[in-house]
Amino acid sequence: MRKRLIILATIYLVAFPSAGTTLERMSLARLTHSAQWVVRARCRDNNSDELAPAGSAGIWTVTDFDVEESWKGQPSSHVQVRLPGGRAGHAIRLVLGAPRFHAGEEVVLFLERTHTGNWSITAWGEGTFRIRYNSKDEEIATPDIASGDSSKANSKNNAADSIKAMPVAELRAQVRQAALSSGDLR
Repeated sequence: MRKRLIILATIYLVAFPSAGTTLERMSLARLTHSAQWVVRARCRDNNSDELAPAGSAGIWTVTDFDVEESWKGQPSSHVQVRLPGGRAGHAIRLVLGAPRFHAGEEVVLFLERTHTGNWSITAWGEGTFRIRYNSKDEEIATPDIASGDSSKANSKNNAADSIKAMPVAELRAQVRQAALSSGDLR
């Protein structure tokens, strides 16, 4: 049975390859300016299906988040994020750079509306910060740029090189300062 699933997944990936996606590296200030909302949230659940937004094909994953804190914008207490890729039945669609989330996980998300009216994450992995606790039980926000193309992540003079893991309070302050300086804090 396992061998059959692997063969089916391989056939699907060959028959329905993902379109290539290139995402520009962004500074924290540019991420903040590009996003309509910046939120601290907790993943509630996610589901994948083959019901794609109009004009696109393939498998998409919808993740439900409970908004715990808004750093920019005025989001509702719940937001659904739609990203390409996922698993529907025996079919798997992998999309490099599209973050995946687990129930209970705490994150900071830079969110923007798509042309289809759904919410997505600005620059995908760059607009995703995972909240972890260090050995001193301090909250640390770690950028998820590792989920992107590693050849770009290692390039020199990269704007994202300045985005490093930092205490959540420091990330919040930098986001709010960037939003204020661009007149974008709502």
